[in-house]
Amino acid sequence: MPDGPEKLRVLIIDDSPPLIQTIGNLLRRQGYQVDTAASGEEGVQKAREFTYHLVISDIRMPGIDGIETVKLIQQEVLKKGAKTGFMFLTGYSDETAFQKALQLGVTDIMLKPFDLNGFLTAVKKNLEDAAK
Repeated sequence: MPDGPEKLRVLIIDDSPPLIQTIGNLLRRQGYQVDTAASGEEGVQKAREFTYHLVISDIRMPGIDGIETVKLIQQEVLKKGAKTGFMFLTGYSDETAFQKALQLGVTDIMLKPFDLNGFLTAVKKNLEDAAK
């Protein structure tokens, strides 16, 4: 893993501008480099341009949903030979989506609203796992 959080790049994908702003600012205050995308399509495009250590995505979004977004980003990660962690955020308890997330290897699914300290703990864990 690169030295220090300022070297770690995180992508947040969510169709809620207030949520993106809140968690983006939180992660920036922790020293992470943060990019944001308001849709799955925009998130996939950013993943083609940049390599991320962690991608945090909403599950339910207009256009392509978070599950499909993560599948597409994982393909980009494989092409680059990079290691990237993935987390999901959702306001809905959807067992089918949770099962699909697990099939993608995403084990951290945070239900909105979530505890910010728990969120930061999950972010750190995913960044450490991606560095292994």
